Amino acid sequence: MNPELIALIMFGLLVLGLFMGHPLAFVLGGTAVLTTFIVGKPMVLGIVINRIYGDVLDNYTLIAIPLFVLMARFLSDSGVTDRMFETLRLLMSRVRGGLALAVVFISILLAATTGIIGASITVMGVMAMRPMLKYGYAPTLTSGVIAASGCLAELAALELLPRLAAHELRLPEHRLAHLGGAARGRPGTTG
Repeated sequence: MNPELIALIMFGLLVLGLFMGHPLAFVLGGTAVLTTFIVGKPMVLGIVINRIYGDVLDNYTLIAIPLFVLMARFLSDSGVTDRMFETLRLLMSRVRGGLALAVVFISILLAATTGIIGASITVMGVMAMRPMLKYGYAPTLTSGVIAASGCLAELAALELLPRLAAHELRLPEHRLAHLGGAARGRPGTTG
């Protein structure tokens, strides 16, 4: 079967699944599995399973992503983030938009530790959404501040991406680690 027909089949299954109202994660996974059976090559699924259990689960860098989200959930459920944002709100009460500035400040600190844009935005969404809405910030401003400040992770910790690329390319980390520093105008630095 030619690749164009396989792409059309996958696109059709994707649109059908989304219009049926299924969650995106299940539609994407189901599209891949159904296409392998339609094309008649279910042995490809064995390769995918070997890739997941052989490479992805052994990568300690990728384990950090769900752990940061879990950390945010613990902090949010325990009330630590509410007290932290309340304290920062009181400290910056004379500044207009003080809580939004507090979110940006916390995102800067968080970006230095995570370095993963999705994890930073998810963590800040879990931690900051409720306090900002509670104190009367507009939902559009709240989500905009969280998304924009969460993107600081990409700027603050550029060394992580070359490390992930080095792992995927099976190269020593020192071969690609200098790219993060070069992206910030510091050629030759390592993470």
